[in-house]
Amino acid sequence: MKIAMHTNLMLKTGGCNEYVKMIAIDIETWGTKQGCTLQPWRAKTAESGILCVAFSSNNFTHLGTNLYDIQNLLSRISSTKLVCGWNLKFDLAFLIANNCIPLKNEFQFLDGMLLLKRIMPNLATYALKPTLERFADKLSQYEGVYNTEIEFKIGRNPYTKEELSALHEYNKKDAFYTYHLIEYLKTIASAADWNQAVRESSAAFLFANAWQHGIKISAKVVRDYEHETTKKINTLETFFLKIELSKEVVNSPLQLRKYLSDKLHLNLTERTEKGALSVNKNILKSQSYTCDSYASKILKLILEYKTLQTETTKFIESAKNCLLESDYAHPDPILNSTYTGRVTYSMRQNIKEKKEFKNGKIKLVNKQISIGVPIHQMKRGDMRNMFVAPKGYDIVEFDFSAQEMRLMACIANERTMIDLFNSHKDLHAYTAASIVQISYDEFLTWQKTKSEEYKKMRFLGKLTNLSLQYRLSAGNLYRQWHDVYGLMDKSLIDAQIARQTYLNIYSGVAEYWQTAILKAKTLGFAQNLAGRKYYINAWNREDEWASSQTAINFPIQSTGAEQKILALDCLRKYITEQHIIFGWDLHDGLYFYMPKCEFQHDMILDMVDIFNRLPYKTAWGWQPQIEFPVEVKLGASWGELKKLAIN
Repeated sequence: MKIAMHTNLMLKTGGCNEYVKMIAIDIETWGTKQGCTLQPWRAKTAESGILCVAFSSNNFTHLGTNLYDIQNLLSRISSTKLVCGWNLKFDLAFLIANNCIPLKNEFQFLDGMLLLKRIMPNLATYALKPTLERFADKLSQYEGVYNTEIEFKIGRNPYTKEELSALHEYNKKDAFYTYHLIEYLKTIASAADWNQAVRESSAAFLFANAWQHGIKISAKVVRDYEHETTKKINTLETFFLKIELSKEVVNSPLQLRKYLSDKLHLNLTERTEKGALSVNKNILKSQSYTCDSYASKILKLILEYKTLQTETTKFIESAKNCLLESDYAHPDPILNSTYTGRVTYSMRQNIKEKKEFKNGKIKLVNKQISIGVPIHQMKRGDMRNMFVAPKGYDIVEFDFSAQEMRLMACIANERTMIDLFNSHKDLHAYTAASIVQISYDEFLTWQKTKSEEYKKMRFLGKLTNLSLQYRLSAGNLYRQWHDVYGLMDKSLIDAQIARQTYLNIYSGVAEYWQTAILKAKTLGFAQNLAGRKYYINAWNREDEWASSQTAINFPIQSTGAEQKILALDCLRKYITEQHIIFGWDLHDGLYFYMPKCEFQHDMILDMVDIFNRLPYKTAWGWQPQIEFPVEVKLGASWGELKKLAIN
């Protein structure tokens, strides 16, 4: 069924003259030990909490010093006001964890940091105090760097009366200056930047809740993987000793180069940036395809060993560190983290820890603590089984189908791609059929008559499509076929034919490359469909290729990021009403914890309907020439998600 569409469309229609009622908030937190102060989920075990929250607007500043005060002050904020902050996700996560703000709230949010990242996307830092210094001459209220000598102590009540008073003043100034800084940014922001920052801040509320909620880990699965991985590593190390190859040699580039040269007689030619012969994984993989069978076997075992080591340190150990505290990981989502606006996750937090040295002096030193597992780097499907749904829930993935190819079709106005998408054809199969010079329909018959050849050639078509839309050369395509995917029966001539075939079929793509580069050179920036800009100023001979690639990639990839932000903004009201919990963002997909109930399938269909009716025209002023469907998968763990038929 169709449900009411929810989206935060703010009042800003151009320039900066429209009055928007705002209130800025800033929180100070406490923790029972170092690190807890920055971890909102610790509120569940009374190991962290809120010391105070400052509220500031044009003509007042209030302070809440206990949860009752804070809840009362928040309840008195009208839903017509815009709730602002700086790195607002942090404040919202603590407010949610301490039950100060309901998930089903009607607030609209604005994170000033996210707004500034849109206005000035090329800055080195977006922290509040350097930003205030940057705009000091624009802020008549700004008094210069205010008290930065506040010592944040461990525990809930470790402060003297004077120290607590100073902390309260510090808190109020943060909120006060945040309000006036955003008031200034409002005067220099375009309508597109303002409106998109509000949508992104609405999504930030869901990310804040996801951060404090966490991603559930199965301790049993982690133990099983650790046992299995340790067993494989031990087996490989035993075998290596028989061929005079120790783990120390494998882990030393210098010793491994010597072993490969002396024992396996491999002729290594590629070098690192520093000039040494390279033995990285891609080199080893490439060599394994071309050397004799014995050397190939050893190289594959070395690669397997390195992969198992990586999985142990990167995934298993980080999961075990999380399990020491609870059965949840809490990777920190960093919104608008990349130049394209994509979300990334931090798996560690930087904290200051007191350390006593031999001379008796005590200093604060930097320390990293693990808070998550690098989900964005986890490629093995079976290892993803360690992430499971909480009791009473399933994991549901909504993945934009061929997102970047569809965006290329639209932005390049590539008519063949548009026609193929609108006729629901398989573009990877279509490209593959063109490469082997048979009709699309005949190629599809291979699925039954020549299934292995069909799979291989469709995969080749997929690689061709995904690689060439971003201007990969035939030589690099050939190396990718060989080095990454082991397609050793394909020659450089085959790659040249595939590239030329692609450009013949989709001639609008090459035209887009030239248009995008010329536009970026003329304007000084690349721009996506939602109005986000990225400034490109390096066009000398040395930097021109990289700048050209950015001009081509940015409109596609950053629009993909905006698409997911728009989806989360539109989904926010519905999922909070249905007790659906947003989990994480990865590649083209968004993941949710959905309650198991008799209406689950209906909820999935409702969410698909929202995805299918995203208000691109209203939000961005753009009407897509094609649909942007989502594929849906459901399961009890991330590794066991099964595709659902939703038609």
